[in-house]
Amino acid sequence: LTNTFFSWFTRKLFKVSLKDSHSGMFVFRKKILSLITPPNQGMDFGYFMKLKAYLNPKIKCAEIHIRYNKRSGRVKYRAFSDSISIVIKTLIFFFKNTYKSGR
Repeated sequence: LTNTFFSWFTRKLFKVSLKDSHSGMFVFRKKILSLITPPNQGMDFGYFMKLKAYLNPKIKCAEIHIRYNKRSGRVKYRAFSDSISIVIKTLIFFFKNTYKSGR
């Protein structure tokens, strides 16, 4: 449920075609790593890496959809606190990039 919300929130806020914002599986060329590496290494590391790639006009992105299976093992995501943190960080990221780019 939270992934569905964040994917929708990201599409609306940033006007990107990203369908699965929090999938942790992605591949990229080594030469773009310095362009997309976020400053933090937390739960939202992959989300911001993917978002930075989609927002950079020099980077071509595509998604290949996968079928999810039931997770095995312990879930590390804390629904309430991690969700609030991601919303706040996303809004900060949005406003910093909006004013920097003059959009």
